[in-house]
Amino acid sequence: MLEITPDDLSILFGMMGYEPHGVQTQFHAAREVFRTSIWGRRTGKTRSGAAEAAACAIMGGQVLTGGPTSDLAVGSFGQIYEHLTRCPEVARLIVDETHARGSQTITLATGGFVKTFSSASKATVGMGWDYILFDEAAKEDDQEVFYGQLLPSLIDREGMIVLTTTPEGDNWVKDLFEKGQNLDPNYWSSRATTYENPHNTKNFIDVMAEGMTELMYEQEILAEFIDNVGSVFRGYSDVATAVWQEGPIPGHVYVLGVDLAKVNDYTVICVFDVTTRSVAHLIRMREVDYTLQEEIIADTSRKWNNAAICIDATNNEGVWEHVSSRCYWTQVYPVKFTNLNKEELVNQFSVAISTQAIQLLERQTGRTNVPAHIVLSREALSEIGSYKYKKLPSGAIQMNAPEGKHDDIVIAHVLAYEMARRAVGGVPIAIPREASRLQQIQRTPNVPATSSRRLSRFRKHL
Repeated sequence: MLEITPDDLSILFGMMGYEPHGVQTQFHAAREVFRTSIWGRRTGKTRSGAAEAAACAIMGGQVLTGGPTSDLAVGSFGQIYEHLTRCPEVARLIVDETHARGSQTITLATGGFVKTFSSASKATVGMGWDYILFDEAAKEDDQEVFYGQLLPSLIDREGMIVLTTTPEGDNWVKDLFEKGQNLDPNYWSSRATTYENPHNTKNFIDVMAEGMTELMYEQEILAEFIDNVGSVFRGYSDVATAVWQEGPIPGHVYVLGVDLAKVNDYTVICVFDVTTRSVAHLIRMREVDYTLQEEIIADTSRKWNNAAICIDATNNEGVWEHVSSRCYWTQVYPVKFTNLNKEELVNQFSVAISTQAIQLLERQTGRTNVPAHIVLSREALSEIGSYKYKKLPSGAIQMNAPEGKHDDIVIAHVLAYEMARRAVGGVPIAIPREASRLQQIQRTPNVPATSSRRLSRFRKHL
């Protein structure tokens, strides 16, 4: 563990010509392992984190700096480099540096080392860091970047991690902020508005705020957590109260929403409890051939009280026909998406959330390294919360997951709700009889023997 005291920081900051203002001073005085600065624009959040990172490197520490995009990584690295080169005495410590985009490094004579990373690049972060600066962390939708990559990389050297960010809705960063506010001994957090930087004049802030909506002003300037800014599913966190069901409740009616995988995507099955109007269970799988997927879908329907199925049949007509043949005990309703009907189905699911007509799975924290085919509730909420409105140059409004992210979970929820809506509306959703053995044989496609064996590894999760 590299220990740097507030006195050490004070001396090094003086050498670098860095004079922290009020909230920055409070930040530097905190030495908790996990620190989260939720500050408005132009408050000096990145500058304060970069100053500490530079001090750590001067003391021989191993520093990783970056953010959700390569531009953010370059920005935080640039500020560290500025701190290190402002004073000639410190600048002479630099023995090597690289500035290739995506691979910026600084090596110091003290043994200190600085390296950039971007979560968008999907590159591994390596191990053995004393200090990690993750700038604009709230823009990262995948909390596994924090829990699965960054945190483990601190273990060897018992390092610390700093998140500097303007808030962006209700997400995993808010959870970390609240831990600091609740005085968890390992966490520290603070919130500061743009007005708290004494170098910002009121006139400057007023000019910066021009054109912002009231909600954006509260988020970007006042650093307030605004639920779902720009989100299609406003209020989703308020309805995240449903408890995960491992199996069906006798007498309850269930339906399935199935989004079939496309290139580099997942197939997701959303099990919806019509009786309680809540999501009950989720299954996710990837790189599973369609024959096995069909069998898994059928097995899931059978398990969950012969659940009716709403399935994405866009460019997958053969799959839904096979699923329909297998699931002789229930209804299989195909949806071929167009821009028009997708918008309609997404909107009706959004209305159900905003009016609290349904429940989503409750947020679950502290669970990592789970099997890839199970979608935990926190992953589902993250994807639902990141599904945004986007205004196109033509003026039209588009609804999509952020670039590079998936919408499989969202679409599976949308399809499950459509099937549930039909059930509540009186549309028959189950065949109240068992097909004869002859019907089963006639309606079930030939399945390789190995398929049933492979299915066994999924059955315990269905």
